[in-house]
Amino acid sequence: MKQVVSRVAAAITIVGCTVASAPEQASSADAAVHEPGGEAAPSRCVAGTERDCFPGPQDLVGVGACRSGRARCNDAGTAYGECVGAVPPRPEDCSTAADDDCDGLANESDECRCQFGEIRPCYSGPLSTRGVGDCHDGTQRCSSEGEWEESCLGDRGPSIERVAAGELRDEDCDGLVNEENAVCYAWQTIDCDGPQVPWVGICRPGLRRCLPDGSGYGACEGTLFPAPAEICGNGADDDCDGVPDGLDGCPCPDGPVAACYTGPAATRGLGLCHDGVKYCDAWGPNYSDGCDGQQLPLIENCASPEDEDCDGAPALACSAVAREVKLATYEQSFRAALFPSGAIATSGADATGAGAVRIFDALGTFVWVKNFPRSMGFPHVAVAADSSFAVVTREIGGGSDALTVHTFDPSRSLRRVTAITAESELVEVHLFVDGTVGLAGTSISMPRSADRGAIGSHLLPA
Repeated sequence: MKQVVSRVAAAITIVGCTVASAPEQASSADAAVHEPGGEAAPSRCVAGTERDCFPGPQDLVGVGACRSGRARCNDAGTAYGECVGAVPPRPEDCSTAADDDCDGLANESDECRCQFGEIRPCYSGPLSTRGVGDCHDGTQRCSSEGEWEESCLGDRGPSIERVAAGELRDEDCDGLVNEENAVCYAWQTIDCDGPQVPWVGICRPGLRRCLPDGSGYGACEGTLFPAPAEICGNGADDDCDGVPDGLDGCPCPDGPVAACYTGPAATRGLGLCHDGVKYCDAWGPNYSDGCDGQQLPLIENCASPEDEDCDGAPALACSAVAREVKLATYEQSFRAALFPSGAIATSGADATGAGAVRIFDALGTFVWVKNFPRSMGFPHVAVAADSSFAVVTREIGGGSDALTVHTFDPSRSLRRVTAITAESELVEVHLFVDGTVGLAGTSISMPRSADRGAIGSHLLPA
């Protein structure tokens, strides 16, 4: 659980930081300053003026506990003095709720984890006021998750200084008792440049910081004003009118909805292939990814009059595809069935009688196999118009040659298995769309009204 740090808790006042270099150049209009001896030296700043300062990387100002301070130009106008009130980054202190190292996380190191039920002192006010005047620590408990709770119970931070007869108290914890004329604390800020700068789009009000001596607030800084015109395509509301780019002078070139096609250009508009649509991004002027509703080329279905591969060839103008496929050792493929898509199923058995059914796509690429043990060898296969199929195996190795019918749905999932106990020599199998299986062959178990080995047929209901 990350610590949630308020502005008050994250702010620290440190006095005495030296400004390394002046980020602002002195104006050429500044008067020269005469040093002892009568020689004139160029002025580096205007005497008595102040500016922000920070003894560290500028991008850390305002992150975690880091705060800028103020530096004052000396009376001679030769240099700025100490950086008063700045809070630079420092090593993470697990005893505080602040983001001390200003990396955007509070107490993130493993050293800050704790044991359930453990108690430690804590303080939620500015560190410079901890233990000063009326300000004192509270306690913080370790949660069952091994992290310190966010709340600091019983601590007391700075409050407004009150002058009461007979009392000598330092309520604002600045080390002074009952001082007067202060209107704010050095760590306080207030919004400025509003309401003319609303929190809309990129626009943000600025901040005024309390001066180090608490006598008032400084100039407004950090305001983000509306841009003169919308910047198209950056996803931001630059002119702060509450309207995204795509609806505010940044339209897509072909309108809010445009035709699109991502297939080969030569197939566009041929056969079954057709365009889809693409939509303008909310911020324009670009279109979102994807092309909804388009039809791309497919493998040609030789059983269909349509031009699925969108090559412009006449219907049923399928090219013959020959591919050599190596099967298992000694296996002989003696049955084949064609799917409506052009895929083909082959069935056969090896020298041991172990059978298999294999399916290849219309281009001869292997896609599926079903093996059958030796006792169920020599499979026959039949395909229905909806691409469901049936495999019939004949039991071998014994006195009985019973048949077993395996039916599969179009996704090649086994639907059911049915045994036919009559001894028979299977000749042909047919599968109907309704699931009915038709078997034709010779049988020695049929009535002896015909010669031994009479021809017969059998319908297996769906």
